[in-house]
Amino acid sequence: MPSRLRLPLTLAAALAATEVGVRLLAPRPPGPPPEPVPAAEHFTPEELRRARGYRGRQRVLGMASAAVEVAVTVAALRVLRRVPDPGGRGFCPRCGPTNTTPVGHPPAEQHGAHPHPAHQTTPSPTHHPPAPARYA
Repeated sequence: MPSRLRLPLTLAAALAATEVGVRLLAPRPPGPPPEPVPAAEHFTPEELRRARGYRGRQRVLGMASAAVEVAVTVAALRVLRRVPDPGGRGFCPRCGPTNTTPVGHPPAEQHGAHPHPAHQTTPSPTHHPPAPARYA
């Protein structure tokens, strides 16, 4: 095959494959809406009672799972607040990790960044107040 035809043929094959995929996977038009049918016409009273009991237990399990997730998140945040910061540096919400400087970014003292303990030699008491005593 001549090299000048490789790119156009490759693009044509990709386009053809895409078109075939679109036509095969296109959604079909929706059918008529289903007619509402009372559940009692298809299930026995015993089956309906079991379904209601199952639905209630699933709801309780879902709420318990959400409560455990919230409790674990709160506990993790409390533990992370108590972890000592190696080197006295940490994470500032305005400037990111304070123990790194972006490539080509001058040190904070040279570009007048906000006061942050990692950006200056004397920490500012007003920038990040200390954590309440219960987290210390």
